[in-house]
Amino acid sequence: MARDVHQIDEYLLGRLRGDALEAFEKEVADDPNFADQVQQRRTLMEKVDAYGDYEVKAQLKNLHQKEMKLRLRRRSLRRWGFALFALLLLAIAYWLWQPQKPSSSQQLYAAHYEPYPLNFAARDGNTERALAEAGRFYRSGQYAKALPLFQSVYQADTTESKVLLAIGICLMEAGQLEDALQRFQPLLQTDFDPFKDQALWYAALVHVKQEERPAAQALLQQIVADPQSDFYQQARDLLAEF
Repeated sequence: MARDVHQIDEYLLGRLRGDALEAFEKEVADDPNFADQVQQRRTLMEKVDAYGDYEVKAQLKNLHQKEMKLRLRRRSLRRWGFALFALLLLAIAYWLWQPQKPSSSQQLYAAHYEPYPLNFAARDGNTERALAEAGRFYRSGQYAKALPLFQSVYQADTTESKVLLAIGICLMEAGQLEDALQRFQPLLQTDFDPFKDQALWYAALVHVKQEERPAAQALLQQIVADPQSDFYQQARDLLAEF
């Protein structure tokens, strides 16, 4: 039984190849009981993928909060260093001191952008292997290879909000910012979606990079209006730097 479950998981995750894959699919076709076991396992994985994101988000939120505390401490130390350095400069030649200019849009974008970590379980039908392969490319930073696979999956099922988010981020990585914004729009217009917070954050960053700060501020204000948002502190920090 344990071997069967492991082999089923390998199949559902798109990891079986060659003779092993052929033998497995033949066994599924020949053995109704085994086919039923595979279907039950697939249903379980789909439920985990559908609802597990909430648990993952909670864990990521806790990690993010810890990371933000460390980042704030480091930033505080840096600010103290800058303050001491500024005082030294003032003591030597105070008339040369000039207030620090606000960061440029490109600097803000570079300081705050990083791709969102996404994981993908297998799906039924023809999209199964494409989604698993797209997920592997995405996690390894090969966004150009992941993009067409995600797009084919989304064309097959336009309810896949996580895939839509992944497409938008891949387009950002490719520098296609307007296309990325268009992909984020359906998520921004929903009353509730598990990936709406992410869409708000990345759409705001697109506007920052395009030097459209009022549009970015409007989206960031939506984030900070909800203290439970995954990007609450990041949005506050970015607004403070405008």
